[in-house]
Amino acid sequence: MTVREALSFFKEMIGGDQDKVIQDLELQPLLDKKISQLSQGQKKRVSIAKSMMLDYNVILMDEPTENLDPEVASKLRQRITQLSKDKVILYTSHNLYEARELGRFVIVLNEGKISTFLPISELRTSDYEIGIRASEDISGIVDCTKRGDYFVIKLKDPEEVNPIIQKIMNKNIKIYEIKEMSNPLEDLLR
Repeated sequence: MTVREALSFFKEMIGGDQDKVIQDLELQPLLDKKISQLSQGQKKRVSIAKSMMLDYNVILMDEPTENLDPEVASKLRQRITQLSKDKVILYTSHNLYEARELGRFVIVLNEGKISTFLPISELRTSDYEIGIRASEDISGIVDCTKRGDYFVIKLKDPEEVNPIIQKIMNKNIKIYEIKEMSNPLEDLLR
């Protein structure tokens, strides 16, 4: 099945605005590709499109930016922020940077029970490290160490990530990947 056929199938099954999700998630270049030929990130975008076809009041999203390239992930986060103005979005993530950017509350489930429920602004962690894979050495721009393919930066708070990314991009260096090198959300389970 092609992406176009899959979205048409879902439109027939559940209804909704197929053209809007194609535009919102920039799926035009993928429409004639078979689902089996898509990358994991492209499959994720098609899956998200399916869930956004109807105008639900509550939307559940399970790590929607996983496997997406940074530019597509950024656009999706912007779309989620827009949607959250009128809707309730329950968003699972292991990415504290993303959780802080998108969320107002954090709910932590531990062994099937809520162990933490608090405003995300009150979330404190002891350590936060990100790894950046870039087209050039960024050690002259930011304080970092090299670990494998990644330039690793230790931060006090995830809110420090955006200014660092802007600083790197202002030097015309391409960023291929940003990932957490440790998971500070694990602190909540201790």
